[in-house]
Amino acid sequence: MAAAEIVKLLEGGYNLKKLKGFYFCTLVLILLLFSPLRMIAEAGESSSLDVIRRAQLRGELDDETALVYRVWAVLDPERLPPEFSGQPQRLVKSLTPLFLEVRSRWDELRPQAKAALAPYLLRPTEPGQEPLLYGHSYSVPAVYHDSPGGHLRIWYVTSTNDSPDLVYTYGDTIPDWIHICAEVFDHVWETEVDSLGYRSPPADGSWYGQEDYGGDSRYDIYVEDLNRHRVYGYAMSEFNTPGVAPRAYTSYIVVDNDYSSTLYPTSGEDGLMVTAAHEFFHAIQFAYDTLEERFFMEISSTWMEDVVYDAINDYYNYLSHSGHSSIFSRPELSLTTFDGFYEYSSCVYGHYLSKRFDRLIMREIWEGCVQQTALAAMDEALNARGSDLASAHNEFAVWNYFTGSRADTALYYPEGDRYPQVKIYSDNLHSSYPVEMDSVSHPPQPLGASYVCFLTQDTPGGFRVEFNGRPKVTWNAALLGVGPPHEVVQIPLDGFGHGQGQMFNWSGYQQVALVVTPFALSGSSVQYAYQAMPDSSLIGPDQFVTALGQNYPSPVAGDRTVIPFSIARGGEVSMRIFTLEGQLVRRFDWGYLDPGQYYGPDRGTGDWDLTNTADELVAAGVYLYQLRLGDHVETRKMVVVR
Repeated sequence: MAAAEIVKLLEGGYNLKKLKGFYFCTLVLILLLFSPLRMIAEAGESSSLDVIRRAQLRGELDDETALVYRVWAVLDPERLPPEFSGQPQRLVKSLTPLFLEVRSRWDELRPQAKAALAPYLLRPTEPGQEPLLYGHSYSVPAVYHDSPGGHLRIWYVTSTNDSPDLVYTYGDTIPDWIHICAEVFDHVWETEVDSLGYRSPPADGSWYGQEDYGGDSRYDIYVEDLNRHRVYGYAMSEFNTPGVAPRAYTSYIVVDNDYSSTLYPTSGEDGLMVTAAHEFFHAIQFAYDTLEERFFMEISSTWMEDVVYDAINDYYNYLSHSGHSSIFSRPELSLTTFDGFYEYSSCVYGHYLSKRFDRLIMREIWEGCVQQTALAAMDEALNARGSDLASAHNEFAVWNYFTGSRADTALYYPEGDRYPQVKIYSDNLHSSYPVEMDSVSHPPQPLGASYVCFLTQDTPGGFRVEFNGRPKVTWNAALLGVGPPHEVVQIPLDGFGHGQGQMFNWSGYQQVALVVTPFALSGSSVQYAYQAMPDSSLIGPDQFVTALGQNYPSPVAGDRTVIPFSIARGGEVSMRIFTLEGQLVRRFDWGYLDPGQYYGPDRGTGDWDLTNTADELVAAGVYLYQLRLGDHVETRKMVVVR
């Protein structure tokens, strides 16, 4: 079989049955092509994947060989050369990104590399197609169970290590684990497709005449022993369906047969639930753009886990982890960083977007991804809400400062008190003044962030900061007064990245922080300089004025909104919400308040649950909200959408 014919067979849908005879002919060639390289494993490497990646960066492995080795490292580590196989395996949250990399690079791979990777792209229901004893298909015929919701088909075997426990308590011949899988994936479909309005995964039924791609148009889920591979699960793309979107693909999902191993931080049914929510959202992504930027695929899929199963919180495991970078331990790295771990911690960006604006914004971004990149789609969705990618990223960095003991779960992340605190490098931590820094030890990348902490002193007046960023990017900067209450002051910067900011009454805060974010769509780390000192002349204007802020998110698409306000003098405060016709919807009496910044209208929760005096959700429409302090009355509008 000629090389050109091999390439033709492998392109356009992995028609792999025709390759059976070819595997024997190419085995020797594959082993020669991917022979062990003479290299010394570095001490302290945490996994085979790490060793392979670093060997690739040193130029000791070409990109194609590294890709094959990375697939082997997860699915067949015994096939690796000794330099790599002796390393421990680490848990892989999702194999989807690795298989998507294979998909995106398929056309450029040599025939030998394609033959080495091809067996891992087979559906598990195709036993006997792998004369070479590697790959991950079932070794016995599979059976299936259709979910009660009618959209899904669950495939499994009743023998070998891939079999779930053969426990039957549902009164039929279907193992309990398969019933649970059907129920979980039905719930995921109902939430992500029926409730949130995302596209359903493209159906694979039209390919049935060519091969057994699940047998009909139901979406296929395969239950397999993934514990041996140390993998939570994955979604595998297959056929391009350009009638849905230019880069839409059919797919299937593989999950574990019990998640009982202690290697899973979230195990048992909870492990299945978060994996189902995560991987099914990948299948949904394939209805928009299968080859979208992988960092955003993982951010949004990991965010979706918490949307579907809020009580499980598997994503906590990726926010802080020794030996791996996260958005809190390495904030200077770009939001687009993709290294097998960082992108999962960056899921907090999805939490920021959905609370700061609304949950619909993520769907709008994916709709935009059909014709443009993820970053361009983000900017477009933010523009529609009166923001933009650069300013939103700085605000996101501010939110990342208010976590742990500094958390304000009403104003920022609802679960922020469970998050670690962001890393502040020692050269950016100051307690004596004045401060003058010409550069920093860990300059941020574009779409990264850097934090400077100034410990306050019991001195009169305020604090002044002068910032100078390199002009090759667009800078945003903010000063934070860490209370409570907290205060955020944006520093106005000119086109050269220079500006000054000031914080009044700084001794009233625990600390003052400078948050800086360079914006560009790509690029390397960017240096900045700053000067800072107390300033006793900063005694006015008053820190607070009586003012009613705009509610957020705006418009209100969920079930809660926050109304910020500040008062310059103490007094009796109340807030009222009216219809446009003047009918009272709710009244909130705060009693006497000291001067300061507050969040309402409900004093207890710091927000409004959108219910009226009868505890009924209000209808969509325009409402008026009014602040009263003595003879001071201020009114603004809010919009509620359903």
